[in-house]
Amino acid sequence: MSLLVTEHLHPAATGLDVLPGLAVLEHLLGAQAAAVQVVGQALPQIEAAAVLMADALQGQGRLIYAGAGSSALMAVADGLELGGTF
Repeated sequence: MSLLVTEHLHPAATGLDVLPGLAVLEHLLGAQAAAVQVVGQALPQIEAAAVLMADALQGQGRLIYAGAGSSALMAVADGLELGGTF
């Protein structure tokens, strides 16, 4: 049986521990900028998902989160805010 790999080292992370601090920060900033660009491209889909979630919650529906580790902690934090937001 083959297990799905869900965590792996990003190729750009190799050797970060031996780079000068400024170089590490430049790598991190570049990764954040790339993430912002991808999120920007997905705004229509994010808005559509938000509308579906809001409609479901207003209609007594449920929003179910699933996660483990840090993802689960973020899901709990989000869940605590849903009542006040919607």
